Amino acid sequence: MSKDLTYFLLTIFIVLFAVTLIKNIIYKRIEKNIYIYLFNNDYYKAIELIESIRKIWHDSLYKERLLNLYFLTNQYEKYKKIRQNYNLNIEQNQDIYKVSNSIHILIIDIIFSYLNNEIQKADELYKQLTGNFENINSVVHRFGYYYIFLVAKFINAFNAANYVLAKELYGQLLPFAFNNSIKTIISYYICKIYEMEGNKERITEIINDKKIQDNYFSNYLDIWRNK
Repeated sequence: MSKDLTYFLLTIFIVLFAVTLIKNIIYKRIEKNIYIYLFNNDYYKAIELIESIRKIWHDSLYKERLLNLYFLTNQYEKYKKIRQNYNLNIEQNQDIYKVSNSIHILIIDIIFSYLNNEIQKADELYKQLTGNFENINSVVHRFGYYYIFLVAKFINAFNAANYVLAKELYGQLLPFAFNNSIKTIISYYICKIYEMEGNKERITEIINDKKIQDNYFSNYLDIWRNK
């Protein structure tokens, strides 16, 4: 091998190494900023940052984060636009990371569809999720999505008019509903049950909870606040 060729190959190696190193440094800095925004519940700044870098890095991780953030900020139209290009992979024998993320997105699909009155679509997605695994409770618990799955199960029970199960699931969810958006969502459906029962006192107690007064899903409770 000639000296010129050796020098050329070495130069290419050094350039590629430098580019990879710089990219990793930028990546870590971006990850740190995203973490800070999420820690401070500054979802819109996190979205803005992820949207800007997604044009540079077509990383499925950022797409998944955007889907989750669009859900938490109740931006259904933006969610659907990104979701169209995201392929689910929930076969049990597939890559565990892909299965885990796909299950999370599918659960969000179910909840978001119910919230937007796409009942038939949500029911079908719920059947797809629960029918794909023999023990869905164990699977979602393993991946850390047990409680958000219970939210989907709770809304599914409500729409199936299984109010006894829905109230039971609400009782299980309430102590762990640390995210105010999630707490608002389950409050919305339990209030609909209490309204059918004529339990106005319980509705008033729920909608006066300070934690659900001002978040991205608070408008769902306006139907009782404005009465």
